Amino acid sequence: MIRQTAPTLDGIREDHIARYRLALQVAQQNKLRTAIDVGAGIGYGAHMLASAGLNVLAIESDPEANDYGEQHYRHPSLQRQTVSATGYQFPQADLCVMLEFVEHVHSIADILANASRACRYAVVSTPNEATNPHRLHSHPDHVRHYTPSELEELLTETGWSVTHWYTQHGKRKGKAAITEGTAGKTIIAIARSMNL
Repeated sequence: MIRQTAPTLDGIREDHIARYRLALQVAQQNKLRTAIDVGAGIGYGAHMLASAGLNVLAIESDPEANDYGEQHYRHPSLQRQTVSATGYQFPQADLCVMLEFVEHVHSIADILANASRACRYAVVSTPNEATNPHRLHSHPDHVRHYTPSELEELLTETGWSVTHWYTQHGKRKGKAAITEGTAGKTIIAIARSMNL
């Protein structure tokens, strides 16, 4: 199932766009030049990063999503691979972006550990279990949600050190804005690799 499918950014949910803008801000503040977008979907976010000057590798296991992205979100600084992130050997990169990804994956610890040996920084989002509990009927494609402390523990155990926390209170206008903290429905961790 491809989620967030639209031929232009105007059709993508505002909260998702805001998270990629935050990833871009992290890249610009730290003078990062290369990024890997893990579970990139159709690649609208990878395209945003590439359009801002980063060299981006988008990895996505769904060939249909990659085909759609090639049709609508092509960029000369963006490469795509149709591959599962599980067991993937990440190439060296400045930034690893995992937005709308960790809540979908059973083997997330292995993926994060592999990424921490290849990427200097990570931007990771997940629904906040403390304010947005995982319920199968409302999130059938999610494996689980994380509280801020659970996400920090997961990141620490897999070779990351959280440097900043951000949050969003909702997905629509007025609530999609990103602020510092962990009290919203979505939490976003900025982390630095402890292995590089």
